[in-house]
Amino acid sequence: MSDTDFADMHADVMAEFGQAGFVARGVDEPVPVTVVIDRGVAQTDDYGRVVRRVDIASFLVAEWQPQAGDRLTVGAWTKAVQTLDDDDGFVAKAVMHG
Repeated sequence: MSDTDFADMHADVMAEFGQAGFVARGVDEPVPVTVVIDRGVAQTDDYGRVVRRVDIASFLVAEWQPQAGDRLTVGAWTKAVQTLDDDDGFVAKAVMHG
C-alpha cells in the first residue's frame, strides 16, 4: 500500500467513527476537526497494574498536529491536550487533561 492509500484509509475511518469538534491553540481562533475520542483508557505500570484512566483523542495529522495545551471541544466536552501518546504520521493520539 502507498502512503496515499493509508491516508485515504485513515480519512475513511475518521469519517465513519469520528466526531466533529473544534481545537484551539493559544489565542488563535478555533479550527474545525474530526476526532475519535477513546474514554477511560487504562494506563498501566511495568507490572500491569492500572495506574490511571485517561481520555485519548485521535487527530488526523493532515487536519491538525496536536501540541500540549491545545484545547479540544466536542459538544459540551472540553479538555486540553496533556501529552502526545503516539504519532505515526497519519494519526496523532493525544492524552487529554481536565
